[in-house]
Amino acid sequence: YKGRLWAHTFAVGLEKDRGALRRFLSQKYSGEAILTKNGRSALALALKAYFEPGDAVIVNGFTCYAVYEAVKAAGLVPIWADINKENLNFDIESLKHIVEDKIKGIIIQNSLGNPVNIAAIEKFAKRHNLTIIEDLAHCVGVKYTDGREAGTVGAAAALSFGKDKSIDTISGGVVILRYPCKSTIKA
Repeated sequence: YKGRLWAHTFAVGLEKDRGALRRFLSQKYSGEAILTKNGRSALALALKAYFEPGDAVIVNGFTCYAVYEAVKAAGLVPIWADINKENLNFDIESLKHIVEDKIKGIIIQNSLGNPVNIAAIEKFAKRHNLTIIEDLAHCVGVKYTDGREAGTVGAAAALSFGKDKSIDTISGGVVILRYPCKSTIKA
């Protein structure tokens, strides 16, 4: 009994279970799934995979401190975007006011499970050569108005499995990397 108690208390899961989870998420989100200690680490890893230190990324003006910490951990500069009162997300109008050359990407978070207008933001991102990273901490399973599921659009998606997240496993996270990224990624 004592052995099982300690194993459960400090559990990281069995390798076969971690492998099954990686395979499931890799297939579901069409990319390479890398398990991390938490969602903040997953988001930081996604940002490090696609951006260089000093690059700027657009961040929702209403966000969790962990998002800011992930941006800083990746060595990036957060550029805050105003939100609208209907869904607490930024929209195209607020993005038009902040685009500059140093901005290289956008973090989509779908605040409190409210989906952004991803089709318009994706079109905007393509026009300005911005890489989209999706933060699924509070929106796993959310569908965008065009029918696509959150986490299937950007170059990467980060999931958090914390106590107050859509998927609650107490702790942990995963990053899904899709498009070619830097080859020197370190978790």
